[in-house]
Amino acid sequence: MKKVDKKNVAIVLLSLIIVGSAGYYLFGHEVERLVHRWQNPHMYDSEETADQSAAEYYGHPEVADAVYSCERLYFYGDMGYMTKGSLLDQTAAAAYSRIPDTLLLIHYGEEIQQTEQKGVSFYETKARFSPVKIYPDNPPLTTYLRLAEQGKVEYLKLSPNKRGSLEVEDECDFRNEYANYFDPDVSWQRDTPLAIKEVLLEFFKSNEGSSFAFVNDRRNTAQVYRLASFTGLNQYTDQPKQELAVVLSEKNSTGNVRERIIVIGFDDANKGRILFNEVFYSKILFTVYKDPYALPKEAVSLAAYAASAQQLIELKTNSDPYSSYLYYDKEFDTMIRKTFRPEDEENH
Repeated sequence: MKKVDKKNVAIVLLSLIIVGSAGYYLFGHEVERLVHRWQNPHMYDSEETADQSAAEYYGHPEVADAVYSCERLYFYGDMGYMTKGSLLDQTAAAAYSRIPDTLLLIHYGEEIQQTEQKGVSFYETKARFSPVKIYPDNPPLTTYLRLAEQGKVEYLKLSPNKRGSLEVEDECDFRNEYANYFDPDVSWQRDTPLAIKEVLLEFFKSNEGSSFAFVNDRRNTAQVYRLASFTGLNQYTDQPKQELAVVLSEKNSTGNVRERIIVIGFDDANKGRILFNEVFYSKILFTVYKDPYALPKEAVSLAAYAASAQQLIELKTNSDPYSSYLYYDKEFDTMIRKTFRPEDEENH
């Protein structure tokens, strides 16, 4: 029997270790994913069924290939109009003419998919789309998508916003820019107008706001989040502005509670800004008064400061027995906080 060369054995063992490490680096994650899928089939069944049923229902399997982990597309605007594309086959002209131009309205957080278009990115206005969700109560949409699958018409167009852009992001950017702050599954977060979302997003991403988030406890949503008109009518439309008062809580706080109330207003050009931003070391609740004369007796004098369509806010904390009130001061373009205490009345 030949004597074993220890040096050669060491070289072989080292080579095996290097090859094994490289293999794990390249394929380990995929192996782990397959093992997890085998051990937990219930976590994947519904997703596969949903994808399959959508393709079968509309008959449009040819969508842009998934080439990376963020290929899913989400609408981030307030309302998106999905309309007919061009007619491609004259044999379908009669059916095409009977189908309405606008076939679907989508909202924040809805997923759509881009159909196969060589050299066209999803953010270009010439991109064409198909819904992921099934709409069985929308026969014109179903008819149109089946014509599209047959190559007789283009897939759906998504109308751009006023700036000429499509309000669509891939999954990674949508989550990083929007969904991590405004949950599509929470109705009041989903339905927050995009113009207000953008002001809040700027705050959430600042040093001052990065440690705060929406209230997530048993408080009544209407007392910590409220769309209303605090600065009055828009001079161009003569309509009340849609503005926001919201309570934010400090994330992962330990010990003392720290919350903010923020009021976001808009000018007549619909440019948003923060009108009020104050920290309280207690929990906050508020009530919005559409009629200033409905304010509690001690604060009814504030009605004199309220112009047409301006709503006022009563603010309560669990650390002060007396309410504060917020009203808009046009001269200084800010919300003024006023507290009425018995000792103030005695001094007068």
